[in-house]
Amino acid sequence: MAPQFERVRSGSGHQYRIDGHRVKGVTSILSDGVAKPALTKWAAETAANCVIDNWDAIQKMTPSQRHKYIAAAPYRDTDRSKAKGTEIHTHAENLVTGNAIAVRADIRGYVDACASWLRDFSVKPLMHEIPLCSVMYQYGGTADLIAEIDGETALIDYKSNRSGLFGDMALQLSGYAYAEWCITSEGIVPMPHIDKCYGVRLMSDGNYEFCPVEVNGHTFSQFLAAQTMAEFAEESRYYIGAPLSPVTKVAA
Repeated sequence: MAPQFERVRSGSGHQYRIDGHRVKGVTSILSDGVAKPALTKWAAETAANCVIDNWDAIQKMTPSQRHKYIAAAPYRDTDRSKAKGTEIHTHAENLVTGNAIAVRADIRGYVDACASWLRDFSVKPLMHEIPLCSVMYQYGGTADLIAEIDGETALIDYKSNRSGLFGDMALQLSGYAYAEWCITSEGIVPMPHIDKCYGVRLMSDGNYEFCPVEVNGHTFSQFLAAQTMAEFAEESRYYIGAPLSPVTKVAA
């Protein structure tokens, strides 16, 4: 029997609910459960670049204003990247559905890259922006595209970041591919069998990289390990009790 599954808007993102209970999304699981040392380096460099690039303006600020402005630099950069990525994904979806689109000049290259990829590999879209869930493992998510490529059913995720594709994409696509249910125009139906998974990196100069991504039982077990660590990160603050004093009895 199909579960009660819904994706609901929450702020700038979404929440997922299975049978009335909120569950984490795939990207949130990976954000909370997978260590990313490169992000620490990136945040430090972004803050340093903020000082160098805005030195004259920063000198006119009070010390507390400087601190606030510099400390927020990585978050401003992330917010801009997320907004751009969302817009690029929307245009990619419009290409798949055949909707007429007006594209801003600064992201036209990304959209051209997506159009070229769809044409070059004779991609036949089957489903796009697919809400999905696992009842067994209690998570939700939204996949970018399921399409037929060379006679096989493929699961595709778009990326438009500056640094390329990263290995944790295998965990993200594993979460999607091993979900049991998805939402279509016909309602909540079993997730189709996925033959292969791919990442498509869309670039600002109109080029793209189309890369196969290994997804199997092993990568799915690693995704579930990340889910466990995400749960630990959320619950760990409750694991330490209040400080004891010399007169406090320690329970046997």
